[in-house]
Amino acid sequence: MPRLSRGRISDEQSAAQRLAEADDKTRHLMTRPLKGIDHVRIIKKPTLVRHERVFALWRKFVAQHPDKDALPSEIKDGAVLPAHDTTKEFIRYMGYTLQGKLGIYVVKNTIRSSLYTFFALWRQRAHLTVPKDYRTRTMDYLNSADFKATSNLTTAAREKATANLVDLEILIRGMLDDKRYIRTHRSRCDVIYSSLISALSSERPGAIVESNCYRGSNEALYWGDHEFWIIPNPNDPLRPFVALVLKINLLKKYRDDDSYFKYFFLIMEPDSHRHVDGLMYALILALKDQIFQDVTTIEEIFFPTHPCTTAHKLAIKESALKQPVCRRQVYGNGKWTTSLDQALAYSAAAHILKQISLFLGFIMWFTFYCFRRCSANNMNAALPEDERRRMMGQDPNSNQFFESYQSRLAAIDLGAILADRHETSPENMHAMKTVMGMSKGRDPNAPISLSVAEINELNADPELVQFRIERKQIVARIKQEEFELMRLLSQEDDEAFEAQQHLILDLRGQVRILDTKHNVIVSRETRAIVTDKRKRYFADASRRILQGITPIERVPLAAVQNIPKAPSTSISTAPGTENVPVASTSGGRRLASTASNDPMDLVRELVYNFTLENAGAPHFVACVNAFLALPERPVPLCFPGESPTAEGRCPVPTCNIECTSALTNHGGLNVASHIHRCLMAQQRTEVKEEAEKSYTPRACDWVGCASKDAVWPSRIAFCEHVEGHVRTVSQGRRSFEKGQRSNLPICRWRNNDGERCEEDDFDDLQLHLAVSHDINVSVEIAVDYCAICGESFVDFDGDGGIWRDHSAEHFETLFAPFNERFEGKVDFAQHGVLHGKDVDNYIEFENGEGFGGERPEFHGHIEHQVPLAPGFCPLCVYNEDLPMEKRMMQFHRNQEFRTHLQRHEREITYDEEPRVCPVPSCGTTTFDSHKLLEHFVEYHRVPICGSTKATKVRRLRLPEGPQPESVFVLPLSKSKGKGRAVEDTALKGVDESESFPTSSTAASKRRIAKRKQKRGRCERCWVQFPMRPFLNLLIFIPNHGNLPRTIPDHV
Repeated sequence: MPRLSRGRISDEQSAAQRLAEADDKTRHLMTRPLKGIDHVRIIKKPTLVRHERVFALWRKFVAQHPDKDALPSEIKDGAVLPAHDTTKEFIRYMGYTLQGKLGIYVVKNTIRSSLYTFFALWRQRAHLTVPKDYRTRTMDYLNSADFKATSNLTTAAREKATANLVDLEILIRGMLDDKRYIRTHRSRCDVIYSSLISALSSERPGAIVESNCYRGSNEALYWGDHEFWIIPNPNDPLRPFVALVLKINLLKKYRDDDSYFKYFFLIMEPDSHRHVDGLMYALILALKDQIFQDVTTIEEIFFPTHPCTTAHKLAIKESALKQPVCRRQVYGNGKWTTSLDQALAYSAAAHILKQISLFLGFIMWFTFYCFRRCSANNMNAALPEDERRRMMGQDPNSNQFFESYQSRLAAIDLGAILADRHETSPENMHAMKTVMGMSKGRDPNAPISLSVAEINELNADPELVQFRIERKQIVARIKQEEFELMRLLSQEDDEAFEAQQHLILDLRGQVRILDTKHNVIVSRETRAIVTDKRKRYFADASRRILQGITPIERVPLAAVQNIPKAPSTSISTAPGTENVPVASTSGGRRLASTASNDPMDLVRELVYNFTLENAGAPHFVACVNAFLALPERPVPLCFPGESPTAEGRCPVPTCNIECTSALTNHGGLNVASHIHRCLMAQQRTEVKEEAEKSYTPRACDWVGCASKDAVWPSRIAFCEHVEGHVRTVSQGRRSFEKGQRSNLPICRWRNNDGERCEEDDFDDLQLHLAVSHDINVSVEIAVDYCAICGESFVDFDGDGGIWRDHSAEHFETLFAPFNERFEGKVDFAQHGVLHGKDVDNYIEFENGEGFGGERPEFHGHIEHQVPLAPGFCPLCVYNEDLPMEKRMMQFHRNQEFRTHLQRHEREITYDEEPRVCPVPSCGTTTFDSHKLLEHFVEYHRVPICGSTKATKVRRLRLPEGPQPESVFVLPLSKSKGKGRAVEDTALKGVDESESFPTSSTAASKRRIAKRKQKRGRCERCWVQFPMRPFLNLLIFIPNHGNLPRTIPDHV
């Protein structure tokens, strides 16, 4: 058995042993002579940053000084301390050079601190101590009238907000409700827990999360700093008490000294304050990380199997001792997760606090120091001064509390003191605490972004416009140079090819530089404008309240205001029941999609709505289990009425994959589209099986059917058989239209009286059979989804009646009020969109913005492929020649909407006659084709000319103006035929001597050959294309980037 203790050895033996154990590098440092070697003391990273900043200022000062050759530009051993007069000039230089945050000039303390740092630089780098009289002379200049005349230093002080419990409760509720900024549920608990520790212990954020000054150090609060104690309950040994002892090691000035630390308790809060229970969040995170050796569930801690008779500390796994408690969100493999070993950075936590507090309408956003000031003031009132200093981690002689943390506003009723009243009324105390809190004047309607008009005004800045013009010119040149690169592909001049590649890369670099400059100005100005807007908004609050003025809110789309209904039954008014019993699948049916399932709803319900029967430990345990049951990520945005399961998986049992973009992003789908497709497929399968179960074997009633004596055992077989008759009739009708037969085919289905139908006035035989003969012969039962209601509609009849009736209901609500042609002139200038016509030729508006009933809304609200409100075609909605289901076709994806509108765009473009807008409420104003397209884009906001990939706003392209004439004929290859006209200014540089194989001909044999023509894919972009080599390469070259010298096979 190895010995655990060791005997004392001599100093000589100890030295020899340690030299033997050291590696070569360390042994060299332990034994080398130190004569003539200068050393500098180790300074902390924040101090080093300040030293470098002041040293950079000194070098700039020396570079512009008239006697720069006589001044030391480098502060190092051997450098001579400059005269105090020169240091005064350096102070003056800093005074008029440094830029302030509260004003044009910095505050005096900044200059004073920089001067102290300058003295420390000489002590640190040159080993020179600045004499006392030297320091006195320079400080006197800093406080002199001469210096004040040269630098108008500001005396303003930054407002330091102090939060209270009410503010913290509002913030935590906002974090529990948030779906915008927090990516994982684990991070939600991380930010809440770190905020609570700061609010409870007045600890600096750098001791809880990774400090900005120590980026990359991964130093934060570890699980090894937690001690979970189980204390016996004398009244019930099976219901022990639980306490957490927290150790803070990373104290200011002593981060590397383990002998400096502080302890404090976290114990269970009452049920009414469960949302601010630090112990609960600590145990949630601990159980999520499975840090305990002997415990895996919360019940084993609060409801042990064996009675607790002695206080004991839960053992933590060795591997978890150095694991950070609060960890950062990381993105990988198409999903957001929580890192296993990277500590939560202060910048990330502060960003979440800022965004959520602004979203909640606080006048000032939260920082960790708001909580620290709150706790410091509470401790100052409740604890002795030495204890307060110890809890805040301050030196015994420090006055930092009075300078930086003590509230300037004291909650003291001076009237009560004057009148010698010993108690302050609750009303007065409530009024004072309200004014002292950060939630005073809170207004969720306060602006947090720019309006369309403000964005328009900002983008009209001449400098920004010039950036965009230059960018557009460079992009156009890049396209021309890419075509030149194409021409060089067929030549053997490698030097010219490489030079052309470098030219294109340089041009793209210029585009990136312009984008960076543009974005920096826009970002800086946006922050400044929003800050000013909020300041003016809150300054105007008193007037609005006194005059009863309510803030203007964004008008939602009319379709969004339809609340998804509960599952109900709706029977189609159209006749027909198919050949199934009426009680099972007659008419149509309305199916609700999977109910929206947000597990956070249960968490919020448990945390805030406790009951007396569930008070104490049971309530605590239920809340912890609710948090532990949450999936890794919040519920993604999904189709109305749909969501993943509580475990974050696809709700269809046959699929059941984890809902992440890495697993669902195939074929252009995201999580929402995948879930919707799976649910619709499941519903179609279920109704198809239901119809099959209700089917009664029967024979075919088609007169003249060759299989009239056959009894079809399954519905699918019967429908497939009848579809043969449907195809025959359809072919006959097409032959009649071409003049190849003299009469129209008729319906030969037997009526109820056994006679042949002989009806020929129909376009679709399947629909005729459903309407006139009460039979649905479609193999697939139609299931239509309504994004407005979040429900599906099953057409068992086959006549589309239930969907037609439902579409008519939405037409009456959304579009019927605008169905009469307005006899007058409409002011189309009041469109409310941002124009980018100056350079980019687009319009922009806030996604999901409605018109408040002033005009019909066709544009919908489709966000991340999710139809929060579907789009409608303005040219179809009011076309009375179409059936209602076609008029009210819902578009759930922008690409589907755009594809449908392309047909109308071509019709409008080719028709040069002036026409009125098909929307009656637009009046009798006529438009030419170009103006009509502009009208659809600007006024009705439909993407008839295309859209961009902008996500924060909706950005639609305007129709292009007249194009320059640049038509030339591409000569054919050796085959006969006419040339092909191509209109593209970018093709001007193409050598017309090149041969281009044709891909179209009038002969039917050539058409068949074209269909059978082999197709390939590009090696770079994987786009499928027909074998038209050069033309396809011209089409795809802009997306290829830096092309290889070797030409792909299809070229």
